[in-house]
Amino acid sequence: MVGPSNQRPLTVDDQIQRLLKKLLATEDTQEFDTLSRELKAALHEKIEKLRRDARELKSRTGETDRRKRLRNGRNKP
Repeated sequence: MVGPSNQRPLTVDDQIQRLLKKLLATEDTQEFDTLSRELKAALHEKIEKLRRDARELKSRTGETDRRKRLRNGRNKP
């Protein structure tokens, strides 16, 4: 999504903020439904980007999963 020619393209964060403002301002139920779907898609896109970034960071640092495994329903001391 692109703004006026003298501005930078909208980021996902910009798009989410814009959709939230419009969603809160509307009283039209059909527009509300449309904006809600657009917001859901933008949030999904943001979450997927965060997941990709986290995987990339993890692979660059060579970290392993440090969560402890559960044994018999509790952590091993």
